[in-house]
Amino acid sequence: PYLVVSTMSASCDDIAATGTVRGTLTGDDASTGTAMPLPFSFSLFGQAATHWGANTNGLMQLFNSGTASATTSYSNTDLHMPNPGIPGGLAIFWDDLAVDPPASVRSATLGAAPARRFVVEWNNISSLGGEETLRFQIKLFESTNVIEFHYCSLTTSGTDDRHTGESATVGIQDLAGARGEHVATDTAGTTPTGMLLRFPPR
Repeated sequence: PYLVVSTMSASCDDIAATGTVRGTLTGDDASTGTAMPLPFSFSLFGQAATHWGANTNGLMQLFNSGTASATTSYSNTDLHMPNPGIPGGLAIFWDDLAVDPPASVRSATLGAAPARRFVVEWNNISSLGGEETLRFQIKLFESTNVIEFHYCSLTTSGTDDRHTGESATVGIQDLAGARGEHVATDTAGTTPTGMLLRFPPR
């Protein structure tokens, strides 16, 4: 249902001053809890999504009601096999991560209708107990229903490749967790700094 385009470069929005800090997203395995309204209508796999949530582990979710709750799951799976435990999952860098000060997760709505974009950013985070410094953004685009993953800056002071996706899942799936668009799981080199993954509906 989606094309996956990775031939463009990341273009990360600066939302440090304008974004809303999601204060529940701190420490290890935390989520935003009860779903929050999206700022505009959005379609995921042809299904209407009205609400969203996220967790500290590089995972955003879309929902079709405000009664759902975002998962705290850190155990990433291969989205070739859809995972009903993360309905509406947008896995930009799904791994066991930590959001410790000065790290943050924040969101912002930018632009003007009918061409707004909703941005969720994980900034200055690391893997649990790791040596990474990671900044990445998910963008949802009004009217076109395009999803973009922007990998702004992913570095490490260590010697492993965890910052490039060595133990992370990247992909998206539908609101029921029944169909997925898999990019990679536990594959080093998947998420280099400056990469953009774009998911335009077919």
